[in-house]
Amino acid sequence: MLRSFAFVVSLALSALAFAAPASAEEAPGPSIWDYSVKNQLKPGQKAELTLQPKVEVRNAVLTLRAKSGEHATFEFKRMTANKKRTVKWKVPHGASHWTGELLGTVKGSTVRMTVTLKVISAAPLEVDVPKPEIDVEAGRMVIVSNNPLDRVVLQGFDTAGEQVLDTEVPMEGVKGRTTLEFEVPEGVKIRRIEMKVHDQVGYWMSVRLVDFHVEIPHEDIEFPTAEHEVPVEQATRLDRVVMQVQDELNKFRSELGDPRARIDARLYVAGFTDTVGKAADNEALSRRRAEAIARYFWTNGIGVPIYYAGFGEHGLAVPTPDETDEAKNRRARYILTNTKPRIDMGGRSWKRLK
Repeated sequence: MLRSFAFVVSLALSALAFAAPASAEEAPGPSIWDYSVKNQLKPGQKAELTLQPKVEVRNAVLTLRAKSGEHATFEFKRMTANKKRTVKWKVPHGASHWTGELLGTVKGSTVRMTVTLKVISAAPLEVDVPKPEIDVEAGRMVIVSNNPLDRVVLQGFDTAGEQVLDTEVPMEGVKGRTTLEFEVPEGVKIRRIEMKVHDQVGYWMSVRLVDFHVEIPHEDIEFPTAEHEVPVEQATRLDRVVMQVQDELNKFRSELGDPRARIDARLYVAGFTDTVGKAADNEALSRRRAEAIARYFWTNGIGVPIYYAGFGEHGLAVPTPDETDEAKNRRARYILTNTKPRIDMGGRSWKRLK
């Protein structure tokens, strides 16, 4: 299961709330009304409609009616030309549709204007996609939302950047924690998912999920027996790794189409030994060597968080009996990822370099 697929990029909030264009029936000649509306509201906040007549209007009456039956009426004995008048009224929670009719007298003639409005009274949509519960190969992930959801639109892209998934999943008003399931084409490896989550009141939030997991090829450092400091003559091998890490980060930003994209990447350094000596001593030595390599990377310009761990004789590249001098087992692994490395930890844990 591809549970390591999980980078959530900063979430962009947008709203579908809008004021529909006004339709009007007025006295002959140019329009005499301008208006604006505040229609994206926090729960309990009143909607606002601001009117600005271009000429003096007398005995004006504004009536607002919702499709659900709510209504509000406002009267103005005199509206001065070019002076704004704002009315406020209570609206129900969620999305509501309103029609407004304004009647008034201009120089003895009756004028009439109608407006149609959609008002949203709800908390902005908040969505979380817990990393450990994403399984793209199985077409399943968990979504946590604060508003009842309407639908989720998913677009998936493979490692070449080609779109391989385009689907919409109805959510039927679910709120809080829910499991989202979708069908993944057979034989396809999805590298990135662009997800747009819509709630029932009209807000939506976009989420990007990215699988970034690269093992950096390199020449291993040859440490003197029982030593853990990076030999000066070996440093050029690590310098090449520093450049490779930067190249991988830039390459991935290019794949995302944004050279300045924030990538929540981390570099993991794992140290290993052969089977010569005591297992506990080897594990401690591999941990010190991994830390020394990690510190070299940090001081030489790798600007992402760096973690290290020592595995000693655990995870031999070449299986050997005890007390076997095998150069291929005296190695390190450098993994650049936005999730956890795909390594059997055997009860160990990563330590962040400070």
